[in-house]
Amino acid sequence: QLATVLWKHDQPYARQLFSKALDLPVVERGAKPEKNKLTLRDVTELRSKIIAQIARCDTALAERLAKEDAQRDAEGTSSIDKSQATLENAYELINDDYKKASDLAASSLKGGVSPFIVQLLKELRRKDEPVANALFLQTLQRLASEPFVDGNTLLLLGTYVFTSPRIDQSEPLAMAMVNVGRVSLPDITAERSGVPLQVVRAYLAAAAGILSRQVADPTQKQLYYVTGQLLLPMAQKLAPDLVPIIGAATQARAAEVPPALTNQSAYQQLSNYTPKGFEERLREAEESPNAEVRDLRYFTLTYERWNGHDFIAARALAAKISDDNARTQLEVIIDFGEGAQALEKQDLAAAGVKARKLPQGIERSFLWLGIGDSASRTGDIYRAHEYLDEALKAAASVSDARRPFLVLAAASQLTRLDSVRANATLVEAVKEFNKQEDNALGRIQWQQKITIGMLSRSFPLKVKGVAINFDHGLLPFLTDGDTRYTVNTISQLTDERLLSRALVTMATIMLK
Repeated sequence: QLATVLWKHDQPYARQLFSKALDLPVVERGAKPEKNKLTLRDVTELRSKIIAQIARCDTALAERLAKEDAQRDAEGTSSIDKSQATLENAYELINDDYKKASDLAASSLKGGVSPFIVQLLKELRRKDEPVANALFLQTLQRLASEPFVDGNTLLLLGTYVFTSPRIDQSEPLAMAMVNVGRVSLPDITAERSGVPLQVVRAYLAAAAGILSRQVADPTQKQLYYVTGQLLLPMAQKLAPDLVPIIGAATQARAAEVPPALTNQSAYQQLSNYTPKGFEERLREAEESPNAEVRDLRYFTLTYERWNGHDFIAARALAAKISDDNARTQLEVIIDFGEGAQALEKQDLAAAGVKARKLPQGIERSFLWLGIGDSASRTGDIYRAHEYLDEALKAAASVSDARRPFLVLAAASQLTRLDSVRANATLVEAVKEFNKQEDNALGRIQWQQKITIGMLSRSFPLKVKGVAINFDHGLLPFLTDGDTRYTVNTISQLTDERLLSRALVTMATIMLK
């Protein structure tokens, strides 16, 4: 990563760093696996990630290194593992340079088609649909050339051109799973709006060829059969010329699968699915004789209303839940949502009322950070200090690894108000980071998870003006603060991954 940052400024030194990175992951052949020691598989995967990083700067060098690696004996690591490493790098690059990300993803296809590419394709489509469609067509071509195709991969790729009537089309990354007999698979029974016909036909053509192949594995036979049944209605509507091929392939496999899969009623239920309206689902909840079932239905409706920012309805639904603990948690997250909504409207007074109502903890700290940011940007320095005091006090009650990130966010805001206090709060943040257990900082999720029975829902913690991000928190200290003091303070971090991120961020800012 440091080499990538340096590339525009000092290519010879950047090349030395790339070379050093490639030389670091080493393991003796034939050595016995030891705890915390690299295996041959680890080394191969690490080198693949490093080469993918090099590709951001020097495509020719990356290709040469990849060919050299391919010529070596890579025991224990398949080409699909290398493809996965390249895709992970491509995914990280989407926001910064989506065209380079597309090129990296395309290069990963040399090692085979990883199911992970589907998520990347959908993210890429949000940036540039023609680029995403071109990569999708490349992926189909590579998939069709493989001697064996996992039915799950074929189905997942189908979610790029098809979707489910069970999900909102406004959520392009969403995917619904359905069961046919004992086979669980992605629902691809509805057209996805806006997808060019030639792209849909390309998928159906590739699927027709793949489904016509012979497979020995019983699980794959079932997947192929069910996929054919799901695609037949789509082919009849969008590619009639492929119906005989898909139909013949599916019919030929009917005798090899369980009878439950050949029952046409199972597929008719999927294609004839009509989502139930809110009123109907509410009536079902109210009429449920079982308290647990009733709670689960109210909980689902509460979550939907909350996501739709209809907090009045969400509160009314939550009040009907008999689980005291879950109901209390929902009341807190609804108050938080109303406070965040007030902040969006620049109503700091209303947001403050909601913040004071919240118990000490993550939601309260988050909301006060947003209120403090708004106050400081409007020049109300005194109140901004007061609000950030409240945010820090609430953060102190957070028991998990999110606490130091909240402290860092407050320190970042303080750079606009009081440099001395900002530096002191940065020191406090570093101390809090150092208190966290190993790996805890890598499992951070900025959402509140609420569970009733077997059902869990995660409520995103988002507030206008608050970006809880380690790199973002450091920026004002490096751009407007005392750089030497900041470097010395950050160097006290004991978590190596976090310290590495800090070093790369500081190098990036210094070189701008």
